[in-house]
Amino acid sequence: MRHAAAMSPGMSVSLGGQPLDIVFLQTADPYRYKRMLDATARTAIQYCERHGYAYESYVGIKRGYFPWHATFNRMFQLRELIDRGFRGWAVYLDADAYVNDLDFDLAAYLTARANRAGIMTTIPGEPHPWCINAGVLLLNLGHAVGREIAELWLGRYLDIDDADLRTMAIWDDGNSDQSMLFEILHHNPHLRAAIEYDDGQFINAYQARFIRQLLRSLSPDLETRTRELETVTGSLVAAQPVASSVVSALYRALLQREPDEMGLAAYVNHVAIHGVEEGTRFVADEIIHSEEYRRLKG
Repeated sequence: MRHAAAMSPGMSVSLGGQPLDIVFLQTADPYRYKRMLDATARTAIQYCERHGYAYESYVGIKRGYFPWHATFNRMFQLRELIDRGFRGWAVYLDADAYVNDLDFDLAAYLTARANRAGIMTTIPGEPHPWCINAGVLLLNLGHAVGREIAELWLGRYLDIDDADLRTMAIWDDGNSDQSMLFEILHHNPHLRAAIEYDDGQFINAYQARFIRQLLRSLSPDLETRTRELETVTGSLVAAQPVASSVVSALYRALLQREPDEMGLAAYVNHVAIHGVEEGTRFVADEIIHSEEYRRLKG
């Protein structure tokens, strides 16, 4: 069963005269997680559109028999990028992950990490940094190790006999996408050494700054989790223009200038998440107690 969602070619943004290619990837099966993907994709697509990045999505199962086997699609997506000659950063988000900060300067963040093969998040409490949550990961396909990880990951999955694949009805029975990636990193020191490990502050956590993930453990069932994601992503997408107007108006009224890019991004994100009423109070209070405001009024 295969259904390809809309795909776009790789796009570039220029930073310091050198183009940086970034593509966001998502995937889901058409039965259980498609509705969740539709919700979280709104944030990824708006973020990519705003910053000039590419977005690619696949709905279906490239190889497998159970809905959860769609999680292996990402391995094929990464290999397809490599085969197409893509040598930038691939940002993968599970269907339950969404872009929380729509103004985050990802190009600058990744440019500072050009020597890294990837960025992954360590599962809290695990004994090794490479015990990672594969629900959100950034892989540098311009790095030889990044490409090697992608190739080995897909190869590990393709090594599973079709008959065995038909018995894999439950996620994480020892042959999940996450356990396979852990194996690859665990047995190849040069691969894991090229990865930067996040602690959940940046990605892969419910309160992560850039990309948040609403894990199964945080909701009682799929329907509840899907509704929660629909609510939060809907609010983020709808609130951004309003939040931007609110913050800009406060800067003009209190500081008599337009907001700088860093201040605008931080405060817009706060207003979008916490609402106009609470967000306006917070931003106004921050500005009034700032050194710039005191100098202006002094």
